[in-house]
Amino acid sequence: MGYVPMSLHELFSSCDYVSIHCLLTPESYHLIDRACFACCNPNLFLINTARGGLVDEEALYEALGSGKIAGAGLDVFEKQPPSTGNPLFTLGNFLAGMHVAGSTYEALERNGKAVVDSVFEAVGIDG
Repeated sequence: MGYVPMSLHELFSSCDYVSIHCLLTPESYHLIDRACFACCNPNLFLINTARGGLVDEEALYEALGSGKIAGAGLDVFEKQPPSTGNPLFTLGNFLAGMHVAGSTYEALERNGKAVVDSVFEAVGIDG
């Protein structure tokens, strides 16, 4: 299928882009930490649109500030909403976004329909 299994540290040392897509669990908390950044390809751009807490933000700040990685973009933070004083916001190689991918017109319409269908089902009405 065109992929090569590798460790997280091998991934970080060999890739220019890493996009995180996993659940936040006790085992994945700070999955991306100083150890990952220590072996990074300096051209790496890290993207996290999954869950805050997967990336150790203090370690990310250090990696971005020292040039260990080229850049990062997050739309999720360990503390939501993020503080305006978050030091990541002071860096020119950091981009913050809004975690709103599920807020499209179509997604909101589907969610609304699902709620109505659930109410109809609960009261025994065939919708």
